[in-house]
Amino acid sequence: METEKMSREDLVMRAKRLDRYCELLIEQCDNWLAAPDYEYKETLWGQKGVARKRGEPSDQKSK
Repeated sequence: METEKMSREDLVMRAKRLDRYCELLIEQCDNWLAAPDYEYKETLWGQKGVARKRGEPSDQKSK
């Protein structure tokens, strides 16, 4: 397999891009971990509300 010879400058630029990409990934993971739990619960409650509007039975007894 033939490999290309890269200049030192090209290698440095590629390394800087990869380093920045890794920093962004780490930042995004930190944001996901720091997301409040209530957002997840609101999403679940919102889905249940939509299901009831579609005609699915609710937890309340009908009179």
